[in-house]
Amino acid sequence: MSLEQYKELAKQEQHEVPKSFIPKIIYSFKLLSQFLLYSKNTELEKALIQDEETFTSDITNTYSFIDDVENVGKLFGIKVPHPLSTQLNNSSLSNEIITNLESKINETPVLVFIHGLGGNFQQFDEIIKEFAGITDIFAIDLPGSGRSQDINSNFKLTLDNFVEVVHKQLESNGYIGRDIVLIGHSYGTQVILKLNTVIPNVKSLILLAPPKIPLIRTKKEKFFLGLFARLPILFEFFRKLDRLNNIKSISMGRLFHNEDTSDFLKFKQFRFNLLTNSSNFIKHAKNWIPLSVSDALESSQIIEQNHGKILIIDASDDKLTKRGGSTYYDLIGSGVSTYEVLENSGHNFILESYKSLNLILAKFLSNLNPNLSKNHIDDVRSQIANEQ
Repeated sequence: MSLEQYKELAKQEQHEVPKSFIPKIIYSFKLLSQFLLYSKNTELEKALIQDEETFTSDITNTYSFIDDVENVGKLFGIKVPHPLSTQLNNSSLSNEIITNLESKINETPVLVFIHGLGGNFQQFDEIIKEFAGITDIFAIDLPGSGRSQDINSNFKLTLDNFVEVVHKQLESNGYIGRDIVLIGHSYGTQVILKLNTVIPNVKSLILLAPPKIPLIRTKKEKFFLGLFARLPILFEFFRKLDRLNNIKSISMGRLFHNEDTSDFLKFKQFRFNLLTNSSNFIKHAKNWIPLSVSDALESSQIIEQNHGKILIIDASDDKLTKRGGSTYYDLIGSGVSTYEVLENSGHNFILESYKSLNLILAKFLSNLNPNLSKNHIDDVRSQIANEQ
C-alpha cells in the first residue's frame, strides 16, 4: 500500500471517531464489543502490521540477522561493518596497507544502540544510516521486543538479563576488546549504564531521553502495572482506546510533538506501536527495578577513568521522561558530561528530530575520536589510492 493510500485510510478512520464526549463513550463501548467478539485491529492497523517492505529500511534489509541464542530465544539484530572493511579483501593492496587498514578499523570505536521499553532498534534507522559510513554499528531488539518475540518461556525480561544478553552478543561478534560507544534511548539508557560496568573499553555513554534519577514510581503507576499484569486483556483494550485516531492518537502524541513530522515517520512509529507485545511490555515494565544514584555514579566514574565523555540529550516537549536527562547532568556534572535539549521535539526524537540529533551526535563523536568522522574515512581512502 502506498503512503497516500495509508493517509486516506487513516483519515477515514479518524472521521469515524466522534469528537464530543457522550458519543465518544458510546463509541468506546461499541469498540469493546468488537474487541471481545471480533477483530482487535482496524483495516489500517491490519495493513500496517503486514507491511514489512514499506517500513523496513534498506540498511536493515542488508545487514540484519537472526541469532538463535540458547536459553534466550531468537534475537533480531543488525551488524553493519566498518566502511573500510571491504578493502581488506582487495588483493591489489600490499600487506603493509592491509595491516594499516586493520589498525585504523580497530582504533575506531564501535557504535552500539539499545532501544527503549516497547521499542526496537529500527527506531534508530535514521541515525544508523547516518553513521554507517564511519564505523561498525551493532544493535539488537531486546528479548520480548520488536522482532525478538520468539523467546524461551523461562527467560525473564529483567534489566540484568538484558545486560547479559547484550554483553554476550558483543562478545560473540568480536567487539569486546574494541573501544565502544553505547547509545541508549529511554529505558535503553538504563541498559547501557549497567552494561558499562561489566564490559571493558567503553569510551562514551550517550543517554537519549533517560528517565529521571532516582526514578520513584507513584502508587498509581504501581497499581495499574499490577492490574494490567493480572488482566492482560484489560491492557490490550486500554491500548486499543489509546490509539483511536491512529497517527493523531493520544499514544502518538506521547511520542511525537512536532506537527511537521513526516507522515511516513508517523506511520512507521504507529506500526511499531501495533507490533509491541502487550504481555511482554507489562512484564518488562513490572520487572524494571530503576537504577540507583550510586549505579549512575559508578557508571559515570568508569567513563571518566576511561578518559571518555557522556552526552545527555532531552527533548523540550517529552511527555514521558520529562527532561529526565537534566537529573543525570545535575548528578554527574559538567566535568565528564555534556547536556543538550532538542527543541520542538517529543520523546521519540530519534525518529522525529533525527536531522538535528545527527548534527549533535556527529560533532560529539568527532570530538571524542577523530576517527569517528566522514573526513577520516575520506582521508584514508585517498591515502590508499595514493599508495597503490
